Amino acid sequence: METERRPAPASTHPLEPERVTGVMIGQLGWFANPLWAAGLVFLHRGRWKAASIAGVLAVLVAADSFALYHTGIPSDSGRTHPFSGLRIGFYVWWASMWVLAAGALLLWRGQRAAEASAGR
Repeated sequence: METERRPAPASTHPLEPERVTGVMIGQLGWFANPLWAAGLVFLHRGRWKAASIAGVLAVLVAADSFALYHTGIPSDSGRTHPFSGLRIGFYVWWASMWVLAAGALLLWRGQRAAEASAGR
């Protein structure tokens, strides 16, 4: 019995040119996630200043997501599709960045005030 020869499957390596990542199209918003996670670790360890810096950086990097309104979303065909808008998941994600930044800043400010009053 003769077996049918099939073509080899296309590689699914994530760095292939046809698998465009956010960095390749100038969309850096995803990189707010590791900053946010680092901020949570700093917050858990009581390092308010480091958590504040990570939180503020996460907010700034996440703000890059709004650039999709102007640039559109590239497709595999090389064309750009207009961005249709943001949904609730984005706003929950965006709010989590702000909550970390604001909470850590308040805790850091409280710590500085406590240190200042203890030093008098």
